[in-house]
Amino acid sequence: MEFVVFRHTDVAGDAHHLPFDDASFEAIVAMNDFEHHHDPGRVAMELRRVLKPGGGASCRD
Repeated sequence: MEFVVFRHTDVAGDAHHLPFDDASFEAIVAMNDFEHHHDPGRVAMELRRVLKPGGGASCRD
């Protein structure tokens, strides 16, 4: 997912309001991401919302 469309973008959207249902993903990888958001805490809550129970997340800057 990207905020703007690049050549290999599958989904464009705002990470503060992810366009996915609750518990949609078993794993999430966020790379070079949080420093670009005006409310990183909200983004973290959205990632948690779309992560399935017992799922894993990796966030790297």
